[in-house]
Amino acid sequence: MFASSFPVEVLFGIYLGVLTGVLPALIAGALGFAFKYFTDVSIPGFGVVVLALAVAGVNGGLLALADNQILNAEHSVALVVAILVVLMLTLYAHAQGDKLGSTAPRRLTLQSLAERTLSTDVVEL
Repeated sequence: MFASSFPVEVLFGIYLGVLTGVLPALIAGALGFAFKYFTDVSIPGFGVVVLALAVAGVNGGLLALADNQILNAEHSVALVVAILVVLMLTLYAHAQGDKLGSTAPRRLTLQSLAERTLSTDVVEL
């Protein structure tokens, strides 16, 4: 094969990072929300990075089984960029999950929602 230029490798790395980073980002966001909502404790960033690399490694391994060209030495720049994209997506999703977990109402029940009615000043008859 022919060697690709640096910008093409960076774009390929962004593509691979987004492709393999969606699932780790969803998992990290959900775990960040759950921990913050139920325990009021945030998961440390290092734990999120380890989790993201593990899940992205499984995703990348399955992707490499489908296409062996990804693992060539000429794509080393793309792999480094892909890892960085996965980590950025995961840390962003974790931060958003933490923020959502801290701002979500805790004492909300269906009965309290049913008891709320509109004011007669608002409703036109």
